[in-house]
Amino acid sequence: MMRSLRSRLIIGMLLGLATLLVAADTAIYMVQKHQLHRAFDETLASSANSLALLFHQGPWGPEFDITRAASLPAGQLRQDALFQFWSDQPIHLPPWRQTRTSAPREEEDTARSGPPPLPPDLLPFDWDNPYDLPPSLPDEWEPRGRRNTGRDTLVVRSPTLGEADLPRLETTPGKLSFARILLPDGTPGRAVGLRFQSPASMGPGPPRRIPAELTAVVAASTAAMDRELHFLVLLLAVTAIGTMAVSAGVAWLVVTRGLRPLSTVAHRIAAMDELGLKERIAPRDVPHEIEPVVNQLNGLLGRLDEAFERERALTADVAHELRTPAAEISTIAEITLSRSRGEDEYRQALGDTLESARSLQGLIEKLLTLARLESGHIKAQLDLIAMKPVLARQWSLVSGTAEQRRIVFDDQCPPDLMVTADPQLLEVVLSNALHNAVTYTPDDGRITVVGENGNSGCTLRIINTGCTLQKNDLVRVFDRFWRGDSARTKRTSLSCGLGLPLVRRAMEAVGGKADTDINADSRFVLTLTFGVENADE
Repeated sequence: MMRSLRSRLIIGMLLGLATLLVAADTAIYMVQKHQLHRAFDETLASSANSLALLFHQGPWGPEFDITRAASLPAGQLRQDALFQFWSDQPIHLPPWRQTRTSAPREEEDTARSGPPPLPPDLLPFDWDNPYDLPPSLPDEWEPRGRRNTGRDTLVVRSPTLGEADLPRLETTPGKLSFARILLPDGTPGRAVGLRFQSPASMGPGPPRRIPAELTAVVAASTAAMDRELHFLVLLLAVTAIGTMAVSAGVAWLVVTRGLRPLSTVAHRIAAMDELGLKERIAPRDVPHEIEPVVNQLNGLLGRLDEAFERERALTADVAHELRTPAAEISTIAEITLSRSRGEDEYRQALGDTLESARSLQGLIEKLLTLARLESGHIKAQLDLIAMKPVLARQWSLVSGTAEQRRIVFDDQCPPDLMVTADPQLLEVVLSNALHNAVTYTPDDGRITVVGENGNSGCTLRIINTGCTLQKNDLVRVFDRFWRGDSARTKRTSLSCGLGLPLVRRAMEAVGGKADTDINADSRFVLTLTFGVENADE
């Protein structure tokens, strides 16, 4: 697994560049190949059409003009072209005529008006006898012919073919047919096939009622074109490899310089410790793309700083809370042992010691329960529970203290109120909520419990009189060891600021929530919202 960001960026850039280069090189190659093939085919088609125009209807039948064939310019006939013609009728090959470029006009007129050359004794054309050609006739235009026994007769072909034949291409009249072939020498080539008819009969002589049907095949070697394409492939490959090599170096340099701000941020974070959590990384010193990361890091540093502050405050609060019952136990023991006392005095001292020990035990139990809830070690087992019996049982545990202070308890919870909760956690919630209400309700005060069923859950509100908190204090009532009422320590030594934090954590564990409010009569309202199970379940 590649874990280096630098390697990922460089490899990603190179892969993207390689893909673009392959696509571009492929497009260039295909376009160039198409253009070369198109130009090659155009020259073959031009050569075929030019040779086809050399056939005309003479006085004694179709003729092939050897003189014009030898004088065709390079633009009309490829120099390396091989050609071959087939005909369904014998073709007359007239003798070679020396081209005259400066003959007097009267001689030209006489030559034009003279009788046309006729075959000896008007006999059919003899394909096996050599033609009476002058020495000036180029060898490459020496006609070679033979009579075939098939449906078509071989008329003329390139002398360089020897005894070999070009492949016959099937085509329709007036349309060109292209194909890749192997030339007689074994080299690859390309050929074009053209099927046409000789022109109609003109001039004196025996008329030809049926025009000759001819098929022309012109071919040329593609070796030069293939060499050009191979050179193009080599050039594109070398260019692509060179571009990739240069791009790799440029990508490494750019990515390294681009990741330098991350290294700077990493060094700054590495230099921090728990004493420097108040420091922050300045976003103006980093690129815009890294600003979100820096902002999140600064937020994390702030939360860590708050967490460390809470831990330090918790340590101090726990030490303070544990010191009070420990000091009470120590003081009672020292006073009791300072001299001999009667049985009643010893009993009184042991009772006070037991009360301080219970206070210490209650604090430790709350701390352990809160730690387990926050760490998620306590798994809630939800069940449908009747609220009324649990509420009555928990109130009986604090009713003695309430009676001593003449606090009235008004239970308005419906008997059929059912909640979905964990039985043990519900005990923790109600125990701490009622204990908190009794602690903060002044003498001769009142505690009211109201329960309601709803479609989305059931709600239990515990309302106590005598609230001295302000609205802005409500955000801190669920903080551990927070004391907003100076009378708190006067009422009971069991009050240690862990009741409401335990209520909130326990409610969250059973899928509910706990909220606080102060109504218009300055009454503190603790609202507990539970989820409900479907009756069909």
